[in-house]
Amino acid sequence: MKTTIARLIQFKNPGQGPPQVVPVTYLAQISQQPYRWMFKTGWFFRYFIYANIVCLPLWVWIDRQVNSPAAVAAWAAKKQQDKHNEHLQHMWADITGWKNKKDD
Repeated sequence: MKTTIARLIQFKNPGQGPPQVVPVTYLAQISQQPYRWMFKTGWFFRYFIYANIVCLPLWVWIDRQVNSPAAVAAWAAKKQQDKHNEHLQHMWADITGWKNKKDD
């Protein structure tokens, strides 16, 4: 059997019964959601989808910049420097527990 987009759209699971009056599970709620009606009548759902499609190239560009080898190496060097600075602060810290407290 040749699978086409039209057949996939018309496909229905033969084991699926009639829709529930009150969908109890999350899967039942998702499967009975009126997405076509929401897209046609609600502006928020439609603009949300459009905004995600428009912003997708920006997200891909940011992801590639952040995960580039140069950025990963710079982040590792910064973390190593922070770890070293914290070690120095703890090494030379006053271990008596008194900070600038005058004798009373």
